[in-house]
This record gives sequence, C-alpha cells and structure tokens, in this order.
Amino acid sequence: MPDDDFQFPAKLPTLANVPAQFRACYQPTGVGGFTLTPEAQAIADEGNAALAAAQQAHEAALADCDKVIKERTDTLHGMIAHTAIGDAMDAQGVFSKHAPAGLALFLKRHKIEIEPADDGEGHVVLIRDGFGLRSVEAAVSDWLASDEGRAYAPAKKSTGEFAAMIERLKGSR
Repeated sequence: MPDDDFQFPAKLPTLANVPAQFRACYQPTGVGGFTLTPEAQAIADEGNAALAAAQQAHEAALADCDKVIKERTDTLHGMIAHTAIGDAMDAQGVFSKHAPAGLALFLKRHKIEIEPADDGEGHVVLIRDGFGLRSVEAAVSDWLASDEGRAYAPAKKSTGEFAAMIERLKGSR
C-alpha cells in the first residue's frame, strides 16, 4: 500500500501494516494493540475535519453547477420551442402582429417536449396532447382549426363567383 493511502485508524491490533515512518504516531495500549498518540489523533481529527469541509464545499459547488445547467437548459429549450412554434405559425399564415398572443395561448394549452435530434445536431420540438407526441406543424395546424385558435388563423380566400368578379375588378384598375 502506498504511504499516501494510509488512513491512520485510531486503534490497531499490530503495527505490521503501518508504514515505518508512521509507527511513531502510535502508542501501545497496555492491553494489546496500539492507539494514535494524542498529538497524532489531533492532527488526524483536524485533517478529517478539513477533508469533510472540502467535500461538503465540493458537493455544494456541484449542486450550484447543476442548478445553473438546469436553468440554462430550460432557457435554451424555451427559446427552441418558441422559435419552432413561431415558425410553424408563420408557415400557416398567422399575422405577425397576432403571433405573440397566439404563441402564448398555444404554449399555455400544450405540453412541449424537446428532444435531441436523431442526427445529433440540434433538437426536435414535439407537442404532447391527447393524440400523443406530434410534430409542431401538425399541432399548430390542428390548433388553428380549433375554436380557440381560429381567431389567429388567416382568413380563407373566397373562391366563389362573387370573389372572382371582385378580383377581375381589382385587376382592371
């Protein structure tokens, strides 16, 4: 055993496993065995207390790092989700001035899940609803067709005869 690994136990039956340079730290008990000298015990206690304090500080630092990582991951995931949903709303024709309100309402009503992309680059945003996990595009499309999302959907172009006459009039100007 390397000398650095010696643990300085308080009581030992023999000094056979104690490195030669540390044997002076032990005194015979008188009933068989050996104990640390009071000076060695004080040094060991001080070292153990310092080690315990260092370990506690290390664990606290790790907990702080984990907290910061979680906060930053949550922020990043929020940004990724907002971008993906905003892009899907834009692709569906939601007016840009109505998009923030529509996005807020959509986020309030849906559970968002962010997963790493299969290719290892970037993330995939999925929506969990009553149908299971779905793409953002499908969920936004269905939401815009619902009673709640209809207010944010673009107006549908009329395709009747009257609409055709209006288009012809606009074209003749």
